[in-house]
Amino acid sequence: MGRRIPEATVSRLPLYYRSLLAVAADRTTTVSSERIAELAHVSAAQVRKDLSRLGSYGTRGVGYEVPQLLRLIRS
Repeated sequence: MGRRIPEATVSRLPLYYRSLLAVAADRTTTVSSERIAELAHVSAAQVRKDLSRLGSYGTRGVGYEVPQLLRLIRS
């Protein structure tokens, strides 16, 4: 049985997904939690917390891989 993801996190996933699509449209391959937060209108800390619940951890100073995050959220 997989881990339970809080409903509040699930409700923000479409915001993150749309933000990532916008970043991907610019052919950006990595994105910071700050940029996702800016586009989704939430805090960067919230983005990091939510994405960690999905099992995705960004690399400090580099960020998150856009294609990987899109696949993860889609699934």
